[in-house]
Amino acid sequence: MEPQKVVKPKTSGKEHESVANGPWPNKLPVPKGISEISQDAALFDDDEKAENTEHQGTEMKQAASRGAAAVGSVAGMLTQARATLGLGETPPGSNHNKITVWYNDNIQHIGDGAWCDMAVTYWAAHSSNLAAIYAGPNKGYAYTVAHAQEFESKGHWHGGVAGIKAGDIVFFDWTGTRSIQNIDHVGVVERVQGGNIITIEGNASNTCARMVRNSKYIVGFGRPAYGTSAPPPAKTTVSLSHIVAAAKRDPGLPQGGTTYKADVLPVEAALVKEGLLDAKYSDGSFGSLTVTAYKAWQKQLGYSGKDADGIPGMQSLTKLGEKHGFKVS
Repeated sequence: MEPQKVVKPKTSGKEHESVANGPWPNKLPVPKGISEISQDAALFDDDEKAENTEHQGTEMKQAASRGAAAVGSVAGMLTQARATLGLGETPPGSNHNKITVWYNDNIQHIGDGAWCDMAVTYWAAHSSNLAAIYAGPNKGYAYTVAHAQEFESKGHWHGGVAGIKAGDIVFFDWTGTRSIQNIDHVGVVERVQGGNIITIEGNASNTCARMVRNSKYIVGFGRPAYGTSAPPPAKTTVSLSHIVAAAKRDPGLPQGGTTYKADVLPVEAALVKEGLLDAKYSDGSFGSLTVTAYKAWQKQLGYSGKDADGIPGMQSLTKLGEKHGFKVS
């Protein structure tokens, strides 16, 4: 059995959402911006301090007036987008990076593919803005057309660029048809300067990049329902001692017999998401198949021998919980 060293669980800030409802991946490559611009995440910091303070006050009033659930802010969305500037793919050209890994782990397992709208979902999830972009539990976006259609259905779609501003989600069609059905690409507006729209985009020539765009290829934009930051949902807590007891006792019980069902269910759900346990055996019984699945998880983490015996330890269980949304006590 692996060492029982106590490791304090980290706070992930994750929310679970899913679904790319339509054909994808989106078309590539993404044309370059119309001019060069610095990729420094702090490029506009000084100019935006006063602007953001005033803007967030407006957002809070709007959210209160419409009685909407609390969501995040423009400033939070842009902070998360800027934090990914320069992020590429490993290996180059593979559509594989921390954003696509996160999307597959937390949203929907669709493999590696065009990730511009996965990036928008990632930024929103990490800034309490999932509700603002019309995502949420088991709902996110990889297909740009579906995302634009969702903004349209909510009455938050604007064709063209009139009135576009920081925080808007901007959609592109490289053929210039200005049709939602032909949308190829998406990003978030960081700033508007004269006739230029400065964006941050995922999968722009295979990286997260700040781009300078004009209106030529912009189909339109969705305006998220930004408001005030919502507290993250409380995580489920499982007891390590209960899980260990179940792993030792349940395999000897009649089929489906349980010792600590409430604690085991979140662990089995995580093993299912990892592809290590068939969903039909996620029943709250830490039986022999669950032990085998957990052993595979331990080996995946690099454990071997008696440390990979299928009996959970604090380190491996904490890592599983960090990845799939539960805490360990």
